[in-house]
Amino acid sequence: MNLNERKVTLELSEHDATLLLILIQNELKDTDETWHAYWKRLAHQVRHSIERTGFQTRKKYE
Repeated sequence: MNLNERKVTLELSEHDATLLLILIQNELKDTDETWHAYWKRLAHQVRHSIERTGFQTRKKYE
């Protein structure tokens, strides 16, 4: 079974999506190199989803 082929779609409010991005970015700061690429990719995907849906975050997250 190849998990890379499976996708899960989450419906989040703007508030929850922003909090998720903050949590991921905090994890990026604290994680070791083994997980860094994973958290960075996930942060990019969440940020892209927020921007694509037109959510206006209160703070620029980079």
